[in-house]
Amino acid sequence: KFKKMQSVIKLFGIYLNSFDKQTDLLKIAFSILPKIFEWDEKFWNLKRQKIKNRDGWWQDGYFRNNCLPVIIKKLIENESYPFVSSFKEHAQKMEEKMNKIINTTDRKKYNNYINQVFSCFFVIFFNHTKLNQESSFSRSAGYNFPNECQITMSNIDKKNKNNKTILIRITYTFIKWARSIAFFTKDENQNLTAAVNLLFPKVHSSLFTVFLALLFNFKREIKYAIEKKPNFRILPFFYEFFVSSGDDDKDREEELLELDKRKKEEKEETIQIILKFFNLWGDLSERYKEDFTEDEWNNWKNMEENDREKIFTKIKIKKLKEVKIELENLEIKEIPNEEYRQENKKNCLELIELLI
Repeated sequence: KFKKMQSVIKLFGIYLNSFDKQTDLLKIAFSILPKIFEWDEKFWNLKRQKIKNRDGWWQDGYFRNNCLPVIIKKLIENESYPFVSSFKEHAQKMEEKMNKIINTTDRKKYNNYINQVFSCFFVIFFNHTKLNQESSFSRSAGYNFPNECQITMSNIDKKNKNNKTILIRITYTFIKWARSIAFFTKDENQNLTAAVNLLFPKVHSSLFTVFLALLFNFKREIKYAIEKKPNFRILPFFYEFFVSSGDDDKDREEELLELDKRKKEEKEETIQIILKFFNLWGDLSERYKEDFTEDEWNNWKNMEENDREKIFTKIKIKKLKEVKIELENLEIKEIPNEEYRQENKKNCLELIELLI
């Protein structure tokens, strides 16, 4: 086993040394990338089984840390985004494998491994992806990012629970990565802008921006989130139904009605995305203990999931109403060239009302 694994590392090393000469991007995405994931899991299993090599424990992160960055960077530079579909196919296999694990400890270990793979893959992806010239003005142009990997309500397949699980893992990876860079620079972070627009193509730009501002607000103060200008932007849609200015009034009226309909759909999508994919309340019962009744708290551990959800829904509504009151009483200083502050407050109030 040691000789076999040693040979694998040497062969991948040789391949990476000549990687600049590789031009078949589809082969890289759908043949080479799956092999990297396959061998990464084999190395992880060796470490889990405590099989030693001559130098000690196997470096189970070799393929994630040494091979993935080189390959993903090349594919992104050539705007060959189907490789994300290749990863999703592998993710489906991992989820199916985990569902078959009966032992609770083994299942937990494999779940942690899946999270490590997601984190490594998407952090590399987020750190290198940028908007191309075409899509610098609209989310509806310029990218061949696979639709099935985007965080949208239409991608929740009721017949395939693994699909939603995968999209939730992508979302959580995005949150962890984005939290460390949002607001920390005055200039726009192009990686963050690209990641938000690629992953969330159907959200309402203004409402989702203020939501992320609140989510990534490291000071945990509403005023800071409102007054601080985000270092990312969510691009608007330029809808295809807008035609030349020579159209008659009737056509123009129909277009405006269609635009209003699209905006309402975006708002609905935004609220559903927040509630389905950013619902981090499940493990926060201790933090919100004071909001429970004595009976609810005493019986919490023995409750069915539906009953727990009802309690948390009640608590969330209460907290949102408190935030709304705080926002309504919040005084925003008028500063020249920073008119966005009042707009942020207005958008934030609308978001809170819709969430309630």
